[in-house]
Amino acid sequence: EFPAAIGTMVIKAPSTAIFDMYWDLDKRSCADPLFYHGRIIENSGPQTRVEHLSFKPVWPAGPRDFCNLLHWRILEDGKTIVVASSGIEHPECPKIKGVTRAKLVVSGFVIEPLADNT
Repeated sequence: EFPAAIGTMVIKAPSTAIFDMYWDLDKRSCADPLFYHGRIIENSGPQTRVEHLSFKPVWPAGPRDFCNLLHWRILEDGKTIVVASSGIEHPECPKIKGVTRAKLVVSGFVIEPLADNT
């Protein structure tokens, strides 16, 4: 049994700009102050990749990292973006001494425009 959470957030920006902030690892720290570093381990196509993500420690815990398989897709409406990811083991993403490897069972989110298309 795994704990689960669901949340909703409204961001007044186009869905493509929100997705770009998430997908571009150089920009991710602008939206997530706990994000420390990320690198792409493997591209498995234009919409699928393996990534290694590191996060700053939050007291009393130490730093955490993830090795995730991530896939995204734009739905038929051309505006809604769906992202799904899961933690995996990968030979090019070894555990790092002093960093706790977090386990992501499954994660996902939907980026969709508001009724006024923002």
